[in-house]
Amino acid sequence: MAHTDPPIDMLDDILKTFSLESSVLHFSLLAAPWGIGFAPREREAADAGFYIVTEGECFLRLDTEKNAPLIRLSSGDFALISHGDAHSVRDSPTSLVQPLEDWLRRVTFDEKGTVLFGGTGSGGAQARILCGTVRFSGGGMNPLLRSLPSLVIVRGENDKAVDWLEGTMAFLMCESRSQRPASPTVISRLCDILFIQAIRFLLTSPNACDDGEVPPPGWLNAIRDPDIRRAVSAIHAAPAHHWTVEMLARESALSRSTFAARFTQLMGEPPLRYLTRWRMHRAAVALRRTGDPMGEIARQAGYDSEAAFSKTFKRQIGIAPGTYRRHSLGN
Repeated sequence: MAHTDPPIDMLDDILKTFSLESSVLHFSLLAAPWGIGFAPREREAADAGFYIVTEGECFLRLDTEKNAPLIRLSSGDFALISHGDAHSVRDSPTSLVQPLEDWLRRVTFDEKGTVLFGGTGSGGAQARILCGTVRFSGGGMNPLLRSLPSLVIVRGENDKAVDWLEGTMAFLMCESRSQRPASPTVISRLCDILFIQAIRFLLTSPNACDDGEVPPPGWLNAIRDPDIRRAVSAIHAAPAHHWTVEMLARESALSRSTFAARFTQLMGEPPLRYLTRWRMHRAAVALRRTGDPMGEIARQAGYDSEAAFSKTFKRQIGIAPGTYRRHSLGN
């Protein structure tokens, strides 16, 4: 019988391979009318943005395609824009949208650093929104981040955020206004938790995208299939093993042809290509985080030859492993 428990261990394994590099957090009190347009981030930079509506409502639209739908967010809702895509946020569907740079010239700040627009006496409907941007080290190569849908939405209940979001949000607000020692580090860790919780929600809630989008081919889709998940789990458990398609098919209890076709459909690439990419991602993490010799990192990636490892790494990442390590260290 196929194993059908949630793939929490695999999620934990893959989450260990990325780390938060930076975070920016803003609390905003906005009085209508208002509209803000955000330019796209570089895809390989692995920037993600999020919005938490704590009071009132707003409308979000991804500008990745013409005539994209407007998505209403109300109090308690959380929206994650996974890849830093161009988007706009506004108080109503008809409000004029201004580029972020132009809009910033018109805002003020209160003594706690809250962004104010319109002010309490403007007469327009008000919304309080917590917004943030996070960037992950080497995230552009991470198979989990690459497989996320453009937009993930966690809906609140009865105008309140779900329990895990409510607690994290309260902690964020407290830390951001406390100015206590190490607050920036605490805030970054809390943003990390927000992101991880959103991924956990997505794994168990396929309808987390209001516009009907499903995760693109990739890791999230693959591990929802119990047969393919066994093969992916085997790769993650022993990335240096000399896997063949036949061996991975046996792990999945499928014929070679059925396994190869289903894996490619769900993951978006053939099994051995994913194996290579996962190995190079793990190697990149080791290059950034450890001082291990190059030969040891090559061995952990399944290569007896340092030269063969270096050639594959450069083909996958774009630069040689030594150069990658020096850049990661800021040298």
